[in-house]
Amino acid sequence: QHMTYLHRDYYKPIYNAWGTAGKEEFTRKLGYRFQLKTLSYSKEVAPGGILSFSLKVQNIGFSAMHLTRPVKLILDNGKTGSARITYNTNLSVDPRKWTPEANIISIDRKIRIPANISQGVWQLLLILPDNNTRLQSDVRYTVRFANENIWNTDGTHVLTKDISIQASASGSRINDNVFQEVTI
Repeated sequence: QHMTYLHRDYYKPIYNAWGTAGKEEFTRKLGYRFQLKTLSYSKEVAPGGILSFSLKVQNIGFSAMHLTRPVKLILDNGKTGSARITYNTNLSVDPRKWTPEANIISIDRKIRIPANISQGVWQLLLILPDNNTRLQSDVRYTVRFANENIWNTDGTHVLTKDISIQASASGSRINDNVFQEVTI
């Protein structure tokens, strides 16, 4: 059985019988509740090179997500205002498959870094905005992971702040100015 909804006012004696602790836990786990478990990634990447990463996610809620939603990876220079530069790409992953029964979900991907990217330290962010393009920039419609201290007020989640983009980094590279998932 998967619980995604509770009408508290339908039959209050049952709801009240759970006690304070039971109500809090049930309310917290109702629906889906995603947690980022671990992240491993390339610490140093050359412009035009490949960023490899492995992200482990777990759904500790009672249900799976029901509606289609994009999973976007963002590379951000960490600056503000007009100095801020971001690159984003949709990952080929369906969060509706992140069910409680799946236990730990592994997302292993390779991302092409633009050849014209500025060298320096970049941060890697993740966001699950609404599938409706009119609502994608409204933070109220983004998924907020259960982890503490990773959520930004713009709806993104900080995976790491220490990806070094350096021309001296090892690995193959191409002269292509795209930020996208690749298969190798």
